[in-house]
Amino acid sequence: MQETRLGRDSQIVHHAAEAAHNAERPLTSKEAAGFLGVHPKTMKRLAARREVPGHFRFGRWFFYESELDSWMRTELNSERHP
Repeated sequence: MQETRLGRDSQIVHHAAEAAHNAERPLTSKEAAGFLGVHPKTMKRLAARREVPGHFRFGRWFFYESELDSWMRTELNSERHP
């Protein structure tokens, strides 16, 4: 019974995280560039190369701060940064 309860709790947490992401306002390439401290053209180029998380919709790049933050944390902990 305990295992079933934990399963439901993890589902609730997952749905809450998903809802938070859905409510998060997407950033423009200029805003995302400011967040990372790079030029907006560099931001678009990195996204096009799939080096940073980005979403190309309606002819424009959009970014989520939470995804960029997670990406930065992953990059800092990667083997490339001893």
